[in-house]
Amino acid sequence: MKRIIKRQIELSAMDSGRALAFYQLAKYIVIIAAIIYGFELVGVHVTLLLAGSAALLVGLGLGIQQQFNDLVSGFLLLFEGTVSVGDIIEIDGLVGKITEINMRTSEVITRSRRYYYHSS
Repeated sequence: MKRIIKRQIELSAMDSGRALAFYQLAKYIVIIAAIIYGFELVGVHVTLLLAGSAALLVGLGLGIQQQFNDLVSGFLLLFEGTVSVGDIIEIDGLVGKITEINMRTSEVITRSRRYYYHSS
């Protein structure tokens, strides 16, 4: 899948940051589809499982609001393209270069070659 996306970047004028975002999204969709297919293959009906655990999922959702906020921020960073890999940024007085943008965190390397992971 990564080779196909790299080929599409070479053929079109797609920004590498947007290509990375597309790759990350496609990877997560494939993983979720494989998990659902695995459950169905074993005989566990996913619709019954989700309906039965709705109250548990609501309680869990209230507990992990910050992680969900980070995830949404990561999606926005990846798809908006306001910040991309290779940009120089300053966060809380720390100046560094973005080396990787993921769904929940971004990796920044400073001039002293220290890696920092910052929530999106």
